[in-house]
Formats: sequence, structure tokens, C-alpha cells
Amino acid sequence: MMNSRGHSSKNLVGFHVYTGYFPGNLHRFSTDSSSHQICISRRISTSKHILSSRANLCKYSIVASVRDGDFSSISNNPSNSDLTFNNKNPSKTSTHSQTSPLIQFLQTLYQFSRPHTMLGSFISVISTSLLAIRSLQSQFNIPIIAADASLVTLLAVTCSLLVNIFIVGLNQLFDIDIDKVNKPALPLASGKWTPQTGWKVIFTSLSLCILLTIISHPFGFVSTPLLLTLLSSTLLGIVYSAPPLRLKRFPLLASLCILSVRGILVNLGFFMHSAITFGSTHFNPMLFLLSSRELWFSVVFFMIFGIVIALLKDVPDVAGDTQYNMRSYAVQLGAKRLFRLSTTLLSLLYLFSGAFFASTASSSSNTKALILALLHVLIGIAVRISSTRITPENSQQVYDYYMRVWILFYGEYILLPFIA
Repeated sequence: MMNSRGHSSKNLVGFHVYTGYFPGNLHRFSTDSSSHQICISRRISTSKHILSSRANLCKYSIVASVRDGDFSSISNNPSNSDLTFNNKNPSKTSTHSQTSPLIQFLQTLYQFSRPHTMLGSFISVISTSLLAIRSLQSQFNIPIIAADASLVTLLAVTCSLLVNIFIVGLNQLFDIDIDKVNKPALPLASGKWTPQTGWKVIFTSLSLCILLTIISHPFGFVSTPLLLTLLSSTLLGIVYSAPPLRLKRFPLLASLCILSVRGILVNLGFFMHSAITFGSTHFNPMLFLLSSRELWFSVVFFMIFGIVIALLKDVPDVAGDTQYNMRSYAVQLGAKRLFRLSTTLLSLLYLFSGAFFASTASSSSNTKALILALLHVLIGIAVRISSTRITPENSQQVYDYYMRVWILFYGEYILLPFIA
């Protein structure tokens, strides 16, 4: 039968089944009129909403608190015949009960750390360190012990990942309300972690980074470029996210912060860290820095790539940024225009990189450079073609595309040591 609001209900073998629409979702659930237990038959995908409907369901008023699509803690108030159920359905509750607190914490930490940025830091530090080592060996024939190189690189990678957790965590701590709209699955926005837990995690990460550099300094694994890179990245992360400056409110300054870290600090800092650690007694570090064509290619390439990331990352977040008055370029220019601009810039970056390698190949008959030239041209064309299939107003499509752009970011760093 149909009630006055368009909901339908029927009896099935002692169960009363009610089907109705709540904001943005279709709920279908059943209740035994004797025990008043509710069974959810479809997982809800909303993040945190309070949904209510007063329907003719066994004379009960149903109030649902939904978080991450799960329900639990079913209760009945006899005084007003209100049936209330909260988050986490029984099936997931049993799963969580079997998972140790440590595993749950590590899984949440993984989400909190923004894995795509962690992987970017991991690959970029290793790649720039290997580029420096290969350059030292090819130009100065400096013998480098593999064990020493591994330890120096491991320290740099570990410190960069700890700083990465601090930076992305700090950003989430000051963006909880915005993330409830744009990224509701993140630990703080979803309520998996409290802000207090977030603060403990980021300061623990930063403290571990400081402790590692202090312990490693007597062994010669810490250099001035490493310390300056870590310190500068941390400070830029603070002024980007935290009041009173909170530079992410200003699109141009926000973009400068991102390209400074991804383009300049990572490439110059970790390159010079390896160069000075292994070869400072054999050459002038500044002359080596200025003479490395491969290094400066990576600096320019990833500065522009940093701009693309800075522009593209805001396109899926237009709804939350508009609601909380964040005047990003996506809000000012519109999702469609900014998406086309950023993808065109990325395509041109690869096409011009292909031209750069082609010119190198023609001057030195370098087969490797010719292959790199062809590869970059093909990627540039693919970026352009794939972008035409995306609807910029569809935030999920744009977010998926944005994550694929990070794959290109990783791939370029993987290629970087082989350029030398």
C-alpha cells in the first residue's frame, strides 16, 4: 500500500517491509513487529547525515543516524514508540570485533597519510638520490658503497615520509568541516579519529623525524641540504594549512607552496643531500649542481607538474570550497574551465619534454633520448585525448582522473635516474 508521502509497505511472513526515499539514498529495511529489530538490506553510501521519516510503520517513528553507511545499536523507546538505530550494521560490527586495535589503527593511519602523496614522496626521494649517485659515478668515477648509499637514502626517505604525514595531517585537522563535504571518508571527517588523535599522530611523526636526524648525524648520514629541505617543507606545510596565514585560501600562494615543495625542494634538496654526502671531497657541490642538465630538467618538469596538481586537485572540491568560502581557482573559474586549463598544461608539458629529448637525440645520436622523446609525446597525446572523455562537473570522474595523473607523476620519477 502507499501512504500519503509516496512510501510503500507490505507484510512478508511476519516481517513488515518498508521501502522509502530519504535524501539522496534509497533505503529498504525490514522489522519484526514483536522484537522491533531492523535489518538493513542495502548499504548506505552517505557520510554522516541525520535522516528521519515519520511513516505508518507499525506505528513507530524511525530516526536513523547514518555514518559511513553502517548501522548498529538498535533501540526502542517504549514511552514514545520511537525506534532509533545508529551507525554500523551488524555484519560490519562482527568484522570490526575480530580486527585487533593495532590493525584498525594502522588501516586508519594509512587513510590519514593520503597514500598517493606518500608514494609520491617515496619514489621522488629515491629517484633524485639515485640520479645524484649515477651522476657522481659517471662524471667523477667516485666509488660508492651500496650499503652506505642504501642507508643514506633510507634515512632521507623515512624523514620525508614522516614530514609528509605531518603536512597532510595538519591540512586535514584544519579542514574537517570542508572534508565532510569533499572527502567524507577521511578519518577525521568520518569520525574514525578524533582531532586529538590527529594532533598526536602528526606531532609524533615530526618528533620521530627530528629524533632520526639527531641519531644519524654522528654517522655522517645527515647533510645541510637534507635538514633545509625537511625544515622548509614543514614550514610551507604549516603556512599552507594553519591560521593565521592559511595560504591555501589564496589560489596563487597555494600553488606556489605546492610547486615549491614538489618542484624545487624535493629535487634540489635530496639531490644535493646525496651529492654532498658521497662526493663533497671530490668536487665543488655548487658547480656540480649547476652543471647537471638532468637535475634542472627534473626541477622544471616537476615545478610545472606541481602547478597541474595544485590546479586539478581543487576541481572535485568545488562544492565544499564554495560552501566554506574557499576562493580556489576552481570556484573562481569554474570546474570546466579549470579542468581544461590544467589538462592542457599537462599535455603541453609532455609534448615539450618530448621535444627536449628529441633535440638531445639529434645532437648526440642518443637512442635512449629518442625513446624518451617518443614516450613523452605519446603520453602528451594520451593526456589530451583522455581528458576529453571527462565531465568536469562530475566530481567522481575528475577525482579518478586526478589519481591517474599521479601515476604519471610516479612514472616520470621512475624514469629520471635513467636520463643520466
